[in-house]
Amino acid sequence: MARAEVRRGSKILLRSADNGTTEITEQALRSLIRFAAAAIPGVHSRRCRVEIRSAAASPAGEDHASATTGTATTAGPRLIVNLRVAAAPGIVIPRTMESLRREISNALPAGVGIGAGTVNITVEDLYDV
Repeated sequence: MARAEVRRGSKILLRSADNGTTEITEQALRSLIRFAAAAIPGVHSRRCRVEIRSAAASPAGEDHASATTGTATTAGPRLIVNLRVAAAPGIVIPRTMESLRREISNALPAGVGIGAGTVNITVEDLYDV
């Protein structure tokens, strides 16, 4: 049985300017994350949750280091990605999950122009290939 999810989730503000705003739905953002996960051999994505926090919501003076560059970011929205995956037996899980984290961290700015502040990955199961 197939089930269609009609709710697209809340909208996330990407940019605001005098001539309008640019928003994306959580569903579209989750799809982009799952697409990035599909590029990594030995990984099947499962549940994905996305939170967004503005830089103003962080404690005063706290900078957040980018997962890929180590560069502190202080402006703009900050995503928190929580992804649960199943892994193929025989892969090196730490190395594969780091590759997945990099793939997601690169896909988000390329796809929607906003970086992932934190990418949390949980390996919850193994699957047969």
